[in-house]
Amino acid sequence: MKGHEEVVQLLLATGEVDPDSRSFHRGTPLLFASKNGHRDVVKLLLTTDKVDPDFLDNNRSTPLLYAAENGHVDVVKLLLSTGKVNPDFKDKKRRTPILYAAKNGHKDIVKALLATCKDSLDLRDIWRKTPLLYAANNGHEDVVELLLATGKVDPDFRDVYDNTPFSYAIQAGHAGIVKLLLATGKVDPDLRDACHKTPLSYAIEAGHETIVKLLLASGKVDPDLRDACHKTPLSYAIKARHENIVKLLLATGKVDLDREVDHLYEAIQCENENIFKLLFATGKVDLDREGAHLYAAVECENENILKLLLATGKVDYNQEYNQEYIGGGETLLFWAASQGKESIVRLLLATGKIDRSKKFTIRQTKRLGAYQSLDDNIAMLLIAAGKVDPAVWYKAVCGRARLLRERMDSRCRES
Repeated sequence: MKGHEEVVQLLLATGEVDPDSRSFHRGTPLLFASKNGHRDVVKLLLTTDKVDPDFLDNNRSTPLLYAAENGHVDVVKLLLSTGKVNPDFKDKKRRTPILYAAKNGHKDIVKALLATCKDSLDLRDIWRKTPLLYAANNGHEDVVELLLATGKVDPDFRDVYDNTPFSYAIQAGHAGIVKLLLATGKVDPDLRDACHKTPLSYAIEAGHETIVKLLLASGKVDPDLRDACHKTPLSYAIKARHENIVKLLLATGKVDLDREVDHLYEAIQCENENIFKLLFATGKVDLDREGAHLYAAVECENENILKLLLATGKVDYNQEYNQEYIGGGETLLFWAASQGKESIVRLLLATGKIDRSKKFTIRQTKRLGAYQSLDDNIAMLLIAAGKVDPAVWYKAVCGRARLLRERMDSRCRES
Protein backbone atom coordinates (compact mmCIF):
# COMPACT_ATOMS: atom_id res chain seq x y z
CA MET A 1 0.00 0.00 0.00
CA LYS A 2 2.99 2.31 0.48
CA GLY A 3 4.34 1.67 -3.02
CA HIS A 4 7.83 0.40 -2.13
CA GLU A 5 8.81 -0.98 -5.52
CA GLU A 6 12.20 -2.43 -4.49
CA VAL A 7 10.71 -4.31 -1.55
CA VAL A 8 7.98 -5.73 -3.78
CA GLN A 9 10.65 -6.80 -6.29
CA LEU A 10 12.66 -8.56 -3.60
CA LEU A 11 9.62 -10.39 -2.26
CA LEU A 12 8.53 -11.52 -5.70
CA ALA A 13 12.07 -12.75 -6.44
CA THR A 14 11.90 -15.22 -3.50
CA GLY A 15 9.14 -17.11 -5.28
CA GLU A 16 7.55 -17.70 -1.88
CA VAL A 17 4.87 -15.03 -1.99
CA ASP A 18 1.53 -15.08 -3.76
CA PRO A 19 1.27 -11.90 -5.86
CA ASP A 20 -2.50 -12.39 -6.02
CA SER A 21 -3.15 -13.01 -2.31
CA ARG A 22 -6.35 -11.64 -0.72
CA SER A 23 -6.70 -9.41 2.32
CA PHE A 24 -9.59 -9.62 4.80
CA HIS A 25 -11.70 -7.43 2.50
CA ARG A 26 -10.63 -9.42 -0.57
CA GLY A 27 -8.20 -6.74 -1.68
CA THR A 28 -5.17 -7.90 -3.69
CA PRO A 29 -1.70 -6.29 -3.97
CA LEU A 30 -2.62 -5.16 -7.50
CA LEU A 31 -5.86 -3.64 -6.31
CA PHE A 32 -4.16 -1.63 -3.53
CA ALA A 33 -1.35 -0.50 -5.84
CA SER A 34 -3.86 0.60 -8.49
CA LYS A 35 -6.02 2.42 -5.96
CA ASN A 36 -3.05 4.39 -4.62
CA GLY A 37 -1.46 5.13 -7.98
CA HIS A 38 1.76 3.11 -7.61
CA ARG A 39 2.43 2.66 -11.32
CA ASP A 40 5.78 0.81 -11.04
CA VAL A 41 4.38 -1.67 -8.51
CA VAL A 42 1.38 -2.29 -10.79
CA LYS A 43 3.80 -2.91 -13.67
CA LEU A 44 5.81 -5.40 -11.60
CA LEU A 45 2.75 -7.33 -10.52
CA LEU A 46 1.37 -7.51 -14.05
CA THR A 47 4.66 -8.93 -15.38
CA THR A 48 4.37 -11.94 -13.03
CA ASP A 49 1.39 -13.06 -15.08
CA LYS A 50 0.01 -14.47 -11.82
CA VAL A 51 -2.46 -11.73 -10.93
CA ASP A 52 -6.05 -11.18 -11.99
CA PRO A 53 -6.21 -7.57 -13.23
CA ASP A 54 -10.01 -7.61 -13.16
CA PHE A 55 -10.48 -9.04 -9.67
CA LEU A 56 -13.46 -7.88 -7.56
CA ASP A 57 -13.16 -6.90 -3.90
CA ASN A 58 -16.00 -6.90 -1.37
CA ASN A 59 -17.28 -3.61 -2.79
CA ARG A 60 -17.52 -5.13 -6.27
CA SER A 61 -14.80 -2.74 -7.42
CA THR A 62 -11.89 -3.58 -9.71
CA PRO A 63 -8.36 -2.17 -9.92
CA LEU A 64 -9.43 -0.20 -13.02
CA LEU A 65 -12.42 1.32 -11.21
CA TYR A 66 -10.24 2.51 -8.32
CA ALA A 67 -7.52 3.88 -10.59
CA ALA A 68 -10.06 5.76 -12.75
CA GLU A 69 -11.86 7.19 -9.72
CA ASN A 70 -8.65 8.42 -8.10
CA GLY A 71 -7.15 9.93 -11.24
CA HIS A 72 -4.18 7.60 -11.81
CA VAL A 73 -3.95 7.83 -15.59
CA ASP A 74 -0.70 5.82 -15.96
CA VAL A 75 -2.18 2.93 -13.97
CA VAL A 76 -5.36 3.05 -16.05
CA LYS A 77 -3.32 2.80 -19.25
CA LEU A 78 -1.27 -0.13 -17.88
CA LEU A 79 -4.40 -2.05 -16.93
CA LEU A 80 -6.08 -1.37 -20.27
CA SER A 81 -2.95 -2.50 -22.14
CA THR A 82 -3.30 -6.02 -20.66
CA GLY A 83 -6.50 -6.54 -22.63
CA LYS A 84 -7.79 -8.45 -19.59
CA VAL A 85 -9.92 -5.78 -17.93
CA ASN A 86 -13.51 -4.84 -18.66
CA PRO A 87 -13.70 -1.04 -19.20
CA ASP A 88 -17.50 -1.21 -19.05
CA PHE A 89 -17.69 -3.04 -15.72
CA LYS A 90 -20.36 -1.76 -13.29
CA ASP A 91 -19.92 -1.77 -9.50
CA LYS A 92 -22.73 -2.19 -6.98
CA LYS A 93 -23.91 1.37 -7.70
CA ARG A 94 -23.89 0.59 -11.44
CA ARG A 95 -21.01 2.99 -11.89
CA THR A 96 -18.33 2.42 -14.51
CA PRO A 97 -14.68 3.55 -14.74
CA ILE A 98 -15.56 6.31 -17.20
CA LEU A 99 -18.37 7.54 -14.95
CA TYR A 100 -15.97 7.88 -12.00
CA ALA A 101 -13.39 9.61 -14.17
CA ALA A 102 -15.96 12.05 -15.57
CA LYS A 103 -17.44 12.70 -12.14
CA ASN A 104 -14.06 13.66 -10.73
CA GLY A 105 -12.85 15.60 -13.77
CA HIS A 106 -10.03 13.27 -14.86
CA LYS A 107 -9.91 14.34 -18.50
CA ASP A 108 -6.94 12.19 -19.60
CA ILE A 109 -8.52 9.06 -18.12
CA VAL A 110 -11.82 9.82 -19.85
CA LYS A 111 -9.89 10.18 -23.11
CA ALA A 112 -8.11 6.83 -22.54
CA LEU A 113 -11.36 5.05 -21.73
CA LEU A 114 -13.25 6.52 -24.70
CA ALA A 115 -11.13 4.39 -27.03
CA THR A 116 -12.09 1.15 -25.28
CA CYS A 117 -15.61 1.68 -23.86
CA LYS A 118 -18.36 0.03 -25.84
CA ASP A 119 -21.62 0.69 -24.00
CA SER A 120 -20.88 2.70 -20.84
CA LEU A 121 -20.61 6.21 -22.31
CA ASP A 122 -24.24 6.94 -21.51
CA LEU A 123 -24.85 4.24 -18.92
CA ARG A 124 -27.02 5.24 -15.94
CA ASP A 125 -26.13 4.44 -12.34
CA ILE A 126 -28.71 3.60 -9.65
CA TRP A 127 -29.78 7.27 -9.57
CA ARG A 128 -30.03 7.26 -13.37
CA LYS A 129 -27.12 9.67 -13.59
CA THR A 130 -24.73 9.51 -16.53
CA PRO A 131 -21.02 10.45 -16.90
CA LEU A 132 -22.12 13.62 -18.72
CA LEU A 133 -24.53 14.56 -15.95
CA TYR A 134 -21.87 14.19 -13.23
CA ALA A 135 -19.32 16.15 -15.25
CA ALA A 136 -21.84 18.95 -15.90
CA ASN A 137 -22.90 19.11 -12.25
CA ASN A 138 -19.31 19.27 -10.99
CA GLY A 139 -18.16 21.87 -13.50
CA HIS A 140 -15.70 19.77 -15.53
CA GLU A 141 -16.07 21.68 -18.78
CA ASP A 142 -13.26 19.90 -20.65
CA VAL A 143 -14.77 16.50 -19.83
CA VAL A 144 -18.21 17.66 -20.95
CA GLU A 145 -16.70 18.80 -24.23
CA LEU A 146 -15.01 15.41 -24.73
CA LEU A 147 -18.21 13.47 -24.07
CA LEU A 148 -20.35 15.67 -26.31
CA ALA A 149 -17.81 15.34 -29.14
CA THR A 150 -18.44 11.57 -29.27
CA GLY A 151 -22.03 12.15 -30.36
CA LYS A 152 -22.97 9.12 -28.28
CA VAL A 153 -24.38 10.81 -25.18
CA ASP A 154 -27.86 12.21 -24.54
CA PRO A 155 -27.43 15.79 -23.27
CA ASP A 156 -31.10 16.06 -22.25
CA PHE A 157 -31.55 12.86 -20.23
CA ARG A 158 -33.39 13.10 -16.88
CA ASP A 159 -32.27 11.40 -13.68
CA VAL A 160 -34.52 10.15 -10.86
CA TYR A 161 -34.85 13.71 -9.57
CA ASP A 162 -36.13 14.91 -12.97
CA ASN A 163 -32.94 16.91 -13.56
CA THR A 164 -30.79 16.99 -16.70
CA PRO A 165 -27.10 17.81 -17.26
CA PHE A 166 -28.35 21.23 -18.41
CA SER A 167 -30.37 21.94 -15.27
CA TYR A 168 -27.53 20.79 -12.99
CA ALA A 169 -25.03 23.03 -14.79
CA ILE A 170 -27.40 25.98 -14.41
CA GLN A 171 -28.04 25.42 -10.71
CA ALA A 172 -24.30 25.12 -10.06
CA GLY A 173 -23.52 28.24 -12.12
CA HIS A 174 -21.30 26.62 -14.76
CA ALA A 175 -21.84 29.10 -17.61
CA GLY A 176 -19.28 27.49 -19.93
CA ILE A 177 -21.02 24.12 -19.71
CA VAL A 178 -24.43 25.73 -20.21
CA LYS A 179 -23.08 27.30 -23.39
CA LEU A 180 -21.72 23.94 -24.63
CA LEU A 181 -25.03 22.18 -24.00
CA LEU A 182 -27.06 24.93 -25.67
CA ALA A 183 -24.79 24.68 -28.71
CA THR A 184 -25.80 21.03 -29.23
CA GLY A 185 -29.33 22.12 -30.06
CA LYS A 186 -30.52 19.01 -28.23
CA VAL A 187 -31.47 20.48 -24.86
CA ASP A 188 -34.76 22.10 -23.93
CA PRO A 189 -33.80 25.38 -22.20
CA ASP A 190 -37.38 25.76 -20.94
CA LEU A 191 -37.66 22.25 -19.51
CA ARG A 192 -39.83 22.10 -16.38
CA ASP A 193 -38.98 19.89 -13.43
CA ALA A 194 -41.44 18.14 -11.09
CA CYS A 195 -42.37 21.53 -9.58
CA HIS A 196 -42.82 23.08 -13.05
CA LYS A 197 -39.79 25.24 -12.32
CA THR A 198 -37.66 26.18 -15.32
CA PRO A 199 -33.86 26.46 -15.71
CA LEU A 200 -34.31 30.24 -16.00
CA SER A 201 -35.94 30.41 -12.57
CA TYR A 202 -33.14 28.32 -11.03
CA ALA A 203 -30.47 30.53 -12.59
CA ILE A 204 -32.21 33.66 -11.34
CA GLU A 205 -32.74 32.30 -7.84
CA ALA A 206 -29.01 31.54 -7.56
CA GLY A 207 -28.05 34.91 -9.04
CA HIS A 208 -26.19 33.52 -12.07
CA GLU A 209 -26.56 36.61 -14.26
CA THR A 210 -24.30 35.34 -17.07
CA ILE A 211 -26.42 32.21 -17.43
CA VAL A 212 -29.62 34.26 -17.37
CA LYS A 213 -28.24 36.28 -20.31
CA LEU A 214 -27.38 33.06 -22.19
CA LEU A 215 -30.87 31.66 -21.69
CA LEU A 216 -32.64 34.85 -22.69
CA ALA A 217 -30.37 35.23 -25.73
CA SER A 218 -31.34 31.74 -26.91
CA GLY A 219 -34.86 33.00 -27.59
CA LYS A 220 -36.20 29.65 -26.44
CA VAL A 221 -37.28 30.48 -22.90
CA ASP A 222 -40.49 32.03 -21.62
CA PRO A 223 -39.46 34.73 -19.11
CA ASP A 224 -43.00 34.83 -17.69
CA LEU A 225 -43.68 31.14 -17.11
CA ARG A 226 -45.30 30.27 -13.78
CA ASP A 227 -44.32 27.22 -11.74
CA ALA A 228 -46.44 25.07 -9.41
CA CYS A 229 -46.09 27.71 -6.66
CA HIS A 230 -47.39 30.43 -9.01
CA LYS A 231 -43.96 32.04 -9.07
CA THR A 232 -42.47 33.52 -12.24
CA PRO A 233 -38.79 34.15 -13.03
CA LEU A 234 -39.40 37.79 -12.05
CA SER A 235 -40.77 36.62 -8.69
CA TYR A 236 -37.49 34.82 -7.96
CA ALA A 237 -35.43 37.83 -9.05
CA ILE A 238 -37.43 40.10 -6.75
CA LYS A 239 -37.20 37.74 -3.78
CA ALA A 240 -33.43 37.30 -4.23
CA ARG A 241 -32.97 41.10 -4.71
CA HIS A 242 -31.18 40.72 -8.05
CA GLU A 243 -31.77 44.18 -9.55
CA ASN A 244 -29.73 43.59 -12.71
CA ILE A 245 -31.68 40.43 -13.49
CA VAL A 246 -34.96 42.30 -12.93
CA LYS A 247 -33.76 44.82 -15.54
CA LEU A 248 -32.89 41.99 -17.96
CA LEU A 249 -36.35 40.44 -17.60
CA LEU A 250 -38.16 43.75 -18.00
CA ALA A 251 -36.06 44.50 -21.10
CA THR A 252 -37.46 41.41 -22.86
CA GLY A 253 -40.88 43.07 -23.01
CA LYS A 254 -42.41 39.66 -22.39
CA VAL A 255 -43.14 39.97 -18.68
CA ASP A 256 -46.78 40.67 -17.79
CA LEU A 257 -46.72 42.93 -14.74
CA ASP A 258 -50.49 43.13 -14.43
CA ARG A 259 -51.41 39.49 -14.09
CA GLU A 260 -52.38 37.21 -11.20
CA VAL A 261 -48.85 37.36 -9.80
CA ASP A 262 -48.56 40.77 -8.12
CA HIS A 263 -44.87 41.58 -8.61
CA LEU A 264 -45.19 45.05 -7.10
CA TYR A 265 -46.55 43.50 -3.91
CA GLU A 266 -43.62 41.04 -3.91
CA ALA A 267 -41.14 43.91 -4.13
CA ILE A 268 -42.79 45.69 -1.20
CA GLN A 269 -42.84 42.51 0.88
CA CYS A 270 -39.11 42.04 0.23
CA GLU A 271 -38.58 45.67 1.25
CA ASN A 272 -36.54 46.33 -1.89
CA GLU A 273 -37.08 49.95 -2.77
CA ASN A 274 -34.89 49.94 -5.90
CA ILE A 275 -36.74 47.01 -7.49
CA PHE A 276 -40.05 48.61 -6.53
CA LYS A 277 -39.00 51.77 -8.39
CA LEU A 278 -37.99 49.71 -11.45
CA LEU A 279 -41.43 48.07 -11.59
CA PHE A 280 -43.23 51.29 -10.71
CA ALA A 281 -41.44 53.17 -13.50
CA THR A 282 -42.79 50.82 -16.18
CA GLY A 283 -46.27 52.26 -15.70
CA LYS A 284 -47.65 48.78 -16.31
CA VAL A 285 -48.51 47.75 -12.77
CA ASP A 286 -51.94 47.84 -11.17
CA LEU A 287 -51.60 50.29 -8.28
CA ASP A 288 -55.05 49.59 -6.86
CA ARG A 289 -55.33 45.89 -5.98
CA GLU A 290 -57.80 46.68 -3.18
CA GLY A 291 -55.16 48.59 -1.24
CA ALA A 292 -52.82 45.58 -1.00
CA HIS A 293 -49.76 47.64 -1.93
CA LEU A 294 -50.60 50.35 0.59
CA TYR A 295 -51.12 47.91 3.42
CA ALA A 296 -47.91 46.05 2.55
CA ALA A 297 -45.94 49.32 2.60
CA VAL A 298 -47.42 50.17 6.00
CA GLU A 299 -46.67 46.71 7.38
CA CYS A 300 -43.03 46.98 6.24
CA GLU A 301 -42.93 50.58 7.53
CA ASN A 302 -41.35 51.72 4.27
CA GLU A 303 -42.08 55.42 4.10
CA ASN A 304 -40.41 55.98 0.72
CA ILE A 305 -42.51 53.32 -1.02
CA LEU A 306 -45.65 54.59 0.69
CA LYS A 307 -44.88 58.15 -0.45
CA LEU A 308 -44.51 56.94 -4.06
CA LEU A 309 -47.88 55.20 -3.87
CA LEU A 310 -49.56 58.18 -2.26
CA ALA A 311 -48.04 60.52 -4.87
CA THR A 312 -49.93 58.75 -7.68
CA GLY A 313 -53.06 60.59 -6.59
CA LYS A 314 -55.04 57.37 -6.85
CA VAL A 315 -55.27 56.76 -3.12
CA ASP A 316 -58.40 57.51 -1.12
CA TYR A 317 -56.98 58.12 2.34
CA ASN A 318 -60.33 57.50 4.00
CA GLN A 319 -61.40 54.44 2.07
CA GLU A 320 -62.10 51.30 4.06
CA TYR A 321 -60.19 48.67 2.10
CA ASN A 322 -61.34 45.08 2.16
CA GLN A 323 -58.15 43.41 3.43
CA GLU A 324 -59.20 39.99 4.66
CA TYR A 325 -56.05 39.35 6.71
CA ILE A 326 -56.86 42.30 9.03
CA GLY A 327 -60.57 41.68 9.33
CA GLY A 328 -61.63 43.89 6.40
CA GLY A 329 -63.25 47.31 6.26
CA GLU A 330 -60.45 49.35 7.87
CA THR A 331 -58.71 52.51 6.70
CA LEU A 332 -55.01 52.88 6.09
CA LEU A 333 -54.62 55.06 9.19
CA PHE A 334 -56.32 52.46 11.37
CA TRP A 335 -54.07 49.71 9.97
CA ALA A 336 -50.93 51.77 10.63
CA ALA A 337 -52.05 52.56 14.18
CA SER A 338 -52.99 48.95 14.96
CA GLN A 339 -49.53 47.80 13.79
CA GLY A 340 -47.77 50.33 16.02
CA LYS A 341 -46.21 52.16 13.04
CA GLU A 342 -45.82 55.64 14.53
CA SER A 343 -43.79 57.08 11.63
CA ILE A 344 -46.48 56.01 9.15
CA VAL A 345 -49.27 57.44 11.33
CA ARG A 346 -47.41 60.78 11.40
CA LEU A 347 -46.86 60.64 7.62
CA LEU A 348 -50.54 60.02 6.89
CA LEU A 349 -51.74 62.73 9.26
CA ALA A 350 -49.21 65.19 7.81
CA THR A 351 -50.72 64.86 4.32
CA GLY A 352 -53.75 66.78 5.52
CA LYS A 353 -55.99 64.42 3.58
CA ILE A 354 -57.26 62.40 6.51
CA ASP A 355 -60.92 63.16 7.27
CA ARG A 356 -60.64 64.39 10.86
CA SER A 357 -64.36 64.98 11.19
CA LYS A 358 -64.99 61.26 11.14
CA LYS A 359 -63.83 59.58 14.34
CA PHE A 360 -63.06 55.90 14.66
CA THR A 361 -66.14 54.05 15.86
CA ILE A 362 -66.42 52.83 19.45
CA ARG A 363 -65.79 49.29 18.19
CA GLN A 364 -62.67 50.39 16.30
CA THR A 365 -61.36 52.39 19.25
CA LYS A 366 -61.84 49.43 21.58
CA ARG A 367 -59.98 47.25 19.10
CA LEU A 368 -57.11 49.72 19.04
CA GLY A 369 -57.05 49.81 22.83
CA ALA A 370 -56.74 46.03 22.88
CA TYR A 371 -53.62 46.07 20.65
CA GLN A 372 -50.51 45.82 22.79
CA SER A 373 -48.47 47.07 19.81
CA LEU A 374 -50.12 50.48 20.02
CA ASP A 375 -48.25 52.85 22.32
CA ASP A 376 -49.26 56.14 23.98
CA ASN A 377 -47.52 58.31 21.36
CA ILE A 378 -49.79 56.94 18.61
CA ALA A 379 -52.83 57.31 20.88
CA MET A 380 -51.99 60.97 21.53
CA LEU A 381 -51.54 61.59 17.79
CA LEU A 382 -54.95 60.07 17.02
CA ILE A 383 -56.65 61.96 19.86
CA ALA A 384 -55.05 65.24 18.75
CA ALA A 385 -56.20 64.57 15.17
CA GLY A 386 -59.76 64.03 16.39
CA LYS A 387 -59.83 60.44 15.18
CA VAL A 388 -60.25 58.89 18.63
CA ASP A 389 -62.62 59.81 21.46
CA PRO A 390 -60.38 60.15 24.57
CA ALA A 391 -63.04 58.78 26.93
CA VAL A 392 -63.61 55.65 24.85
CA TRP A 393 -59.86 55.21 24.41
CA TYR A 394 -59.00 55.34 28.11
CA LYS A 395 -61.86 53.00 28.90
CA ALA A 396 -60.50 50.52 26.32
CA VAL A 397 -56.97 50.79 27.73
CA CYS A 398 -58.22 50.22 31.28
CA GLY A 399 -60.14 47.21 30.06
CA ARG A 400 -56.97 45.81 28.50
CA ALA A 401 -55.01 46.36 31.71
CA ARG A 402 -57.73 44.66 33.78
CA LEU A 403 -57.79 41.71 31.37
CA LEU A 404 -54.02 41.35 31.61
CA ARG A 405 -54.18 41.39 35.44
CA GLU A 406 -56.88 38.72 35.42
CA ARG A 407 -54.79 36.52 33.13
CA MET A 408 -51.72 36.93 35.32
CA ASP A 409 -53.69 36.12 38.47
CA SER A 410 -55.14 33.03 36.77
CA ARG A 411 -51.66 31.80 35.81
CA CYS A 412 -50.35 32.40 39.33
CA ARG A 413 -53.21 30.35 40.82
CA GLU A 414 -52.57 27.52 38.36
CA SER A 415 -48.89 27.41 39.24
